[in-house]
Amino acid sequence: MHPASWKVQPPTRRVAKQMLREQRKPRTPGERMIVNNYLTMKEVRTLKTEDLSPELILKFHAMITAGTLDDPGDEGRFRNNDDTCVVDGSGTVLHTPPPYKDIPGYMRELCGFANAKQNFTLLFSLILTIVLHM
Repeated sequence: MHPASWKVQPPTRRVAKQMLREQRKPRTPGERMIVNNYLTMKEVRTLKTEDLSPELILKFHAMITAGTLDDPGDEGRFRNNDDTCVVDGSGTVLHTPPPYKDIPGYMRELCGFANAKQNFTLLFSLILTIVLHM
């Protein structure tokens, strides 16, 4: 299974901006993804003071993937099987994700880390280092 964004040709930046400005309904899966991302980012701004939680991550996932997945039942939920891996064009496995049963625990740990106020300095330093070395 691949992310929906791998399956479509994205619209140009000009087309995307025009569509959002005119509030035109998306006509293609690529346009749908742009609208979903735009609406999700607007929602993120309204919740920026909220603590991150697995439920909030799933809410954002549902918003971002709405109307773009082969199975709409996959919107807003974590994987429920281990049938996923990332392969290249020759079939070589590039990444095997962790077992699906471990994902809720990993998400709780991630949220705990993201919500810890003492991690701000560490994260800022890490991000600054990454940006400066690009």
